[in-house]
Amino acid sequence: MPDLTTQYIPILLRWIHVLFGIIWIGHLYFFNFVNVNFEKSLDAAMKKPVIPQLRPRALWWFRWGAMITMLSGVIYLVWEQFVASNLAFKGWF
Repeated sequence: MPDLTTQYIPILLRWIHVLFGIIWIGHLYFFNFVNVNFEKSLDAAMKKPVIPQLRPRALWWFRWGAMITMLSGVIYLVWEQFVASNLAFKGWF
């Protein structure tokens, strides 16, 4: 019977990957469909106070959503191929 570590780590990594993937793709849609039209509607006087407040916060979440999605996917792949089984990428090539 597998121990709790080999059962819960893949589940945790999968859920982290899905959650931060949703955050990443959600911010991608936000930038493309909401923020572009919003910034077009602002006049020059309003862009100066609004954009420096909005853009860095959204980019922070976008950047780390992408980073954690990538890292959790790679860690999950390595876990499944090297730790949880003895295949070590033998069937890949």
